[in-house]
Amino acid sequence: MLRAAGLKMDARKDAPYSSYDKFDFEVPVRTENDVYARYQVRIEEMRQSARIVRRRWTACRRAVEGRFSARGAARPRQDEDADGALIYHFKIVTEGFRVPKGKSIR
Repeated sequence: MLRAAGLKMDARKDAPYSSYDKFDFEVPVRTENDVYARYQVRIEEMRQSARIVRRRWTACRRAVEGRFSARGAARPRQDEDADGALIYHFKIVTEGFRVPKGKSIR
């Protein structure tokens, strides 16, 4: 709704996470602030999402074999319900994983 009212906000651009800062995409905006403007924004969001997917797919295909980092790609804990697991995963992706003091990862 905000983009249909002219506010150009997108978390992927304003505070990039994952690898969104490496991909060029536009944030669709309209100023009419009506249902049709919201529709137009949504259609353009889908086009931009498809553009990002195509570029990520190309980047994955071009990746060379070697050591890869799975930062933020932790599996949800098994003892949590689905919502709790989703929240846990979101926190790891957005905040990162912190090793407790005195511990190390090998």
